Amino acid sequence: MTIEQIKIQRNIEALSHRWPKISSIIFYTPRRFEGNLKYAFIEICARIKKYNFPVTTHFLTLYAEDYFALRSEGLPAIYWSSETKKPLKALLEASVVVEDGFYCDSPPTPPLLFSALQGAKQVNLWHGTPIKKIHLQLTDSFFELDCHMSTIFKYSASIHTVCLASKNHSDLFNKAFLSKNHEVTGYPRNDILKRQITSADRINVDLETLKQVEAVDGKRIFMYAPTWRDGNPKWISKKNIEQLADIVSILNGVLIVTPHPFERDIAGRMLQEIPGIFFQRGHDIYPFLRITDILITDYSSIIFDFLLTDKVVVLYRPEHDQYIEKSRELIPEQFSSVKLPLAETLEELQDVLLKIPNAPGEEQLKLKTLHNDFNDANSSERVGNVVLNLAGCGILKRFVCCLKNALNNITKFSPTISHEKLSVHEWDFSNAEAVERLNLEGFSHWEEWGCWTDGSEAVIHFPEKLPGRMLVKLDALAYGPNRNTPIRFWTLTGEIDVLIKGGIYIFELNNLRRGEEIRIIIPTPTSPAELAESDDTRALGIGIRKISILDISVPLTKRLETAGEHTGIV
Repeated sequence: MTIEQIKIQRNIEALSHRWPKISSIIFYTPRRFEGNLKYAFIEICARIKKYNFPVTTHFLTLYAEDYFALRSEGLPAIYWSSETKKPLKALLEASVVVEDGFYCDSPPTPPLLFSALQGAKQVNLWHGTPIKKIHLQLTDSFFELDCHMSTIFKYSASIHTVCLASKNHSDLFNKAFLSKNHEVTGYPRNDILKRQITSADRINVDLETLKQVEAVDGKRIFMYAPTWRDGNPKWISKKNIEQLADIVSILNGVLIVTPHPFERDIAGRMLQEIPGIFFQRGHDIYPFLRITDILITDYSSIIFDFLLTDKVVVLYRPEHDQYIEKSRELIPEQFSSVKLPLAETLEELQDVLLKIPNAPGEEQLKLKTLHNDFNDANSSERVGNVVLNLAGCGILKRFVCCLKNALNNITKFSPTISHEKLSVHEWDFSNAEAVERLNLEGFSHWEEWGCWTDGSEAVIHFPEKLPGRMLVKLDALAYGPNRNTPIRFWTLTGEIDVLIKGGIYIFELNNLRRGEEIRIIIPTPTSPAELAESDDTRALGIGIRKISILDISVPLTKRLETAGEHTGIV
């Protein structure tokens, strides 16, 4: 890099920090459109469209193929090419940049791109729960402090929020980054393991090979997915893969081989010559993981992701001592926690696979719980809440803002405030006077904190018709086994299942017939007496402290423009 290029970079970075920010989100990785960024981006685009949020978002890519694939799905994208003029303004005005841990001014990221985004808040969706040391953890080791490493350390100190798969990883990521916030959301890429594939999900997936594997009938599907060997792709030999394929064939299985993305091109030329295997050529392997029966890997973070499928993981670690010495140090507590079937040679691997059960053992189930706080298809949604809140357009933030301003000039117990474009309803179940204005069925008696449902169904009859499309903010807690099972809320024309543990929950309900009631279905009404907690025989479900309703029949942008004239919302 020349002195002139360094000056340009520093000048643009200074400009980025001073540039006025708008509600704009940039997703960026120097890698391809895959992983956590892919699924979080798809979710946030859908959320912005659904709720008419006044926010823009783009996926910034260095690859023309990804740009055109995204645009063909109607998804907003920016292509950064060394041969074209730069979309500088779009980057300078971004208030949030969402990245996956490869965001730094080292190749292939153009330094000018990196500089233009420096004024934005950085949300890190790290590319998996690590076993190997990462970023600032490497300061414990002896290494050569070159420009590349110093850039990584600078990046590690600039992150605003890191999204984690488990609260148990907080200490690990505290040592790796100097971030201000940790949010336990789960990893968006794991959602695909729990739901059906959509059209946008298919971007950068090897669809031809996926179709071939799905057509295999009566055989177990094995995937071999080793981690990166830090620039030594030749460690994977044709002979060893052929032997592994023979072992899988003996076990009446088929083998998918998925090299690490950094080794795919070099290893791919060798793998294409091997008959009897499926070489996975795509950049997104997660649609393959969802159909895999047995995963064979070594130090890769996909260990912790695949645990969510409740299928078997086997560790194959050839040349373990050499890997530790020449490639990467491991995180002791992470490495020691992974107690799974292990082989160091192909002979040992064959023996392990011959004895492997069809279902995971107790140690693997414990490992799943230790490293994943969520076991659902909603991680993208939780990440979306974090990102949109930082951009000023989170559902909760917008809802609370509307409520706070709309209720600013009324008494505590007044149920409704209406403007031309804003209608907010709030009922405080901890206040007896407010509860008396509602006709409640299936509820227990009023208490100072709120009301419990009593029985398998409860109904809130409101004193007036509810909006045709509404956003519900519920402050509630669930009792006993109901904390682990979604609660159903429904009207005559809409319904939604909400997993309630305790706190504030935001969800949308359609009410096209403009009814006055919301029904609540309790999956497991349970009394404290049944749980030997007290003599209370009420069949409790959820306890409601407060319920608020925002009319979203009118697009949010128009509603806020009008509401701002009355409430000061901007």
